[in-house]
Amino acid sequence: MPQEPDCLVQSLGSVARIDVLSDRAVAWVQEHLELARWQWVTEGEAFAVEHRYLEPIRDAMQAAGLRVE
Repeated sequence: MPQEPDCLVQSLGSVARIDVLSDRAVAWVQEHLELARWQWVTEGEAFAVEHRYLEPIRDAMQAAGLRVE
């Protein structure tokens, strides 16, 4: 049975959108990232970052055991 992702990443041109799908991912984001209110695309469900920040964030999430697709 395939494991559901904790986060989904989507390129939106100049920024990447990260959809936060699981409670574990929400907790990780709250603990490890300092996001401005304007970065949230939807209320606590997705945020946007510049592409230069995407790889370090994705790597850290995966190192914490989160599944990122």
